Amino acid sequence: MAIVNELITKFGFIGNLAPQETFNANLKASIGLLAGMGAAIAGSAAGIAGWVTSVSNSIDPLIQFSRETGVAIETVQTLGYAASANGSSVDALQASLGEMTKRIGEFVSTGEGEAKDVVTRLGLKFKDLNGQVKSSDVIFRELADKLQGMSQAEKFSVLDKMGIDRSMVQLLSQTGAEIESLQAKGAALGVVTQEQAEQFDAYNDALKTLGRGFEGIKFQVAVGFV
Repeated sequence: MAIVNELITKFGFIGNLAPQETFNANLKASIGLLAGMGAAIAGSAAGIAGWVTSVSNSIDPLIQFSRETGVAIETVQTLGYAASANGSSVDALQASLGEMTKRIGEFVSTGEGEAKDVVTRLGLKFKDLNGQVKSSDVIFRELADKLQGMSQAEKFSVLDKMGIDRSMVQLLSQTGAEIESLQAKGAALGVVTQEQAEQFDAYNDALKTLGRGFEGIKFQVAVGFV
């Protein structure tokens, strides 16, 4: 009874329902606003999640390439920038480094292969003073120094032997120091670090695991219906 009296006191609806109707209308409007806000927040969250996943997926090939070739993720990006600024592309750079790594490994292991002619002609060394095989990006810059003063035809011959895309000839016509300078400029523009790449990789793995878990649940539900 006390509650009823309180409502009557607050709304004073005896003989007049307007205050209550106003209250109901305002309450409905407030609920609508809250629902709209919730939907907006949910939509924004979904959009951000989709964007993060998209970026993460684009970085995954870079992570795998770094693991396959031993070239640091930061280096792949900065050399890619240098290649793009000199008439080539990131894809051509990665393909070239990948094939170079393969041919260097072949020569180091057997003393034979396509790269043997380049070693003989140019005196290019694939191992450092400690006997460790240099990464392909280091050899790439050293090769640039060896190509100085050569004709375009000679450069193409060397690039073919090393498995390097011919579009890289403009970049390799510069000295190793000039290429490093371009890499520094690319780094200043921003790159994904090794630590950040590992975080993206963990995120991708988590998504794959989650997806596999949902597939398992769907399978079990389907079996249950059968």
